[in-house]
Amino acid sequence: VGVEGDRERVRQGRDADAEIALLRWVRMELERRAPNAALRLLDEHARRFPHGTLGAEAGWLEVRTRTDLGQTERAESAARKLRIQHAGTPHAKAAGKLLDGK
Repeated sequence: VGVEGDRERVRQGRDADAEIALLRWVRMELERRAPNAALRLLDEHARRFPHGTLGAEAGWLEVRTRTDLGQTERAESAARKLRIQHAGTPHAKAAGKLLDGK
């Protein structure tokens, strides 16, 4: 399906497929080393899916994006928020390891 298919899914709706496609797109931007583009997409995720089913994934992607941007304090803040809001998830555990290792 690729990036174009993901972009079309994102434009089409607010369902689970659109949320998945949007976060896949974020990961692709991070792989391309385009954290500013990833951050814009994460902002879009927050607006369109404030109670999305993939909140823990979005939170972890924010931690990674802020880290890539060199925004250490904001990355740590996002990691703390992730640990609280999604306690018990693998993403929260990864955030805890990141915070404990600093």
